[in-house]
Amino acid sequence: MQIRCVKPVLTQVKTCPEQAVSALQDCIEHTNRYRFDEAASDCDSINLEEYTVSTVYTVICFINKCSEDVTVSRAVFNQKPR
Repeated sequence: MQIRCVKPVLTQVKTCPEQAVSALQDCIEHTNRYRFDEAASDCDSINLEEYTVSTVYTVICFINKCSEDVTVSRAVFNQKPR
């Protein structure tokens, strides 16, 4: 059996430090949820379809931002034998 090596590939890996869970919980607990409502309302009327799409998109972006804030990104080389 012959083992061949391939070129190392630089990859970004995200890891969660121990305090990441509590930091993420803190981020979500201290959120002003009314901002999501304000983003989709126009004075006193609310377009339900726009409200739903806007709110879902905003919440997903917010969760992604919070998780990016608490994770650590580092570069690693992957070198696997073939």
